[in-house]
Order: sequence, then structure tokens, then C-alpha cells
Amino acid sequence: MSDGNNHVVLIVGKPSSGKSTSLAWLNDPKNIVYLNSDLKDLPFRSKFLEVRLEDPEDAIAAVQEFEVHDTAHTCVVDTLTYLMNMYEQQKVLTAVDSRQAWQDYAKYYRSLLHEVKTGTKTYFVLAHTQDIMNETDMVLESKIPIKGAVGYTGAEADFTTILGAKRISTKEAKKWMKDNDLLTISDEEEEDGVKYVFQTRIDKKSLGEKMRSHMGLWKRSEKYINNDLNLVSQRLNEYYS
Repeated sequence: MSDGNNHVVLIVGKPSSGKSTSLAWLNDPKNIVYLNSDLKDLPFRSKFLEVRLEDPEDAIAAVQEFEVHDTAHTCVVDTLTYLMNMYEQQKVLTAVDSRQAWQDYAKYYRSLLHEVKTGTKTYFVLAHTQDIMNETDMVLESKIPIKGAVGYTGAEADFTTILGAKRISTKEAKKWMKDNDLLTISDEEEEDGVKYVFQTRIDKKSLGEKMRSHMGLWKRSEKYINNDLNLVSQRLNEYYS
């Protein structure tokens, strides 16, 4: 295993795919730091230690404070996409020297990721995705729309564990419930016919996506799991203990 922070998970998905809702079941919410760069309310009542980010530089300071907090154990960045958009709007588009500003944009991103990846606690980083045609391979790729040099290589390259937030039919979900304790369907979901899930790995239908993890973190039967970050946290603790 890597000597870095293995408790860092990137959650990617389109809007309304269940990324923020997945936080609702995290244990011990009073000791979870929630970095809100989207500046909107969560879709559930929360007791998180919320930090509303109005300046992107505050995110790095907040992560540093989180690392030395006596009891806080988990930090959520919601979302990386809006955070980088905020940096672009406030620091790049207003700069006199745009070339230097874009270099600073990349430096800021690397500094933030360095704090997270060298940390000692759990981090869940949420990000929106956008479908972009790869004209070389003629494949529709799902990517985090970050700009500059960071966007060229792809922010996904900086994460070992990536889960895709998705909505699928309950009919499709039932195909993956055998030998899978992490996937359940409630009465309400059965009635609606819709299941919000995390996809843990790519398949032939999702070749342009970026889900991945350490070998053995998820069983093959766990291609889909509940969009419940408490389940993810428990599995990380078991696997990396």
C-alpha cells in the first residue's frame, strides 16, 4: 500500500446524481468539517462543522485547521468544481498578467491537493462532471471541467479511489444485489423505480468514465453500492487497517 493518505475519495457525477445526499448517513456529523464552496444548502438537515468558502484561499487554511482539530475526523469538499471556478472568477479573470494567473491557478490546485493527500484523516472530495468528446479515440469521456494544465492531465489522475454517483433503475440495481451487502432497495425506491448508487468500477458501458480503486477494495459483485458515504468510510477502514 502507498504511504500516502489512503482515506481520500473522489466522488464524481452530474448534477442531481446524489453526491451531496450521500453525506446524510455519515456517522458523528458534529465532527465532520464541511467545506461549502457551492454556497448552497444541503438537501438534508446537517450538524456538520460547516465552512462557507467565499474566497478559495480559505479552503487550504480550513484543511490545515481540520488536520489539527482535536476531534474532527472527516472533511468534505463540496465541490472541487465550484472551488476552482471561484478561483478563476476571483483571481484569474481579474488579473493583469493572465499567464501568471493561470500558473497560480495550477499552483493553488496542487497546494490544496497536497494538503489533502498528505493529511492523516478522511477526505471526501465531490466534483461535477461534463461529457467531452475525445476526438482522437472518438470516445465520449466524462471529465471534471477544470481548466489549464490541470484540466489537460485531468484532476482524476490525482486520486486513487474514485466513485461515480448515478441514478439507475431499481430493475438494474436488483441485478447486482446478489453477494452484495452494500446495495439495498427501500420501499420508496421500489415505488419510484429509481435507485441512487455509487458505481465502483468501469464496464463496457462506461469506458469513458474514471471510476477506480485499489484492487480488492470492492468485490466484483459490488459494482453498484448504496450512495452512502458511511458505507464507503467503513470499507476504507476495513481495507486499510
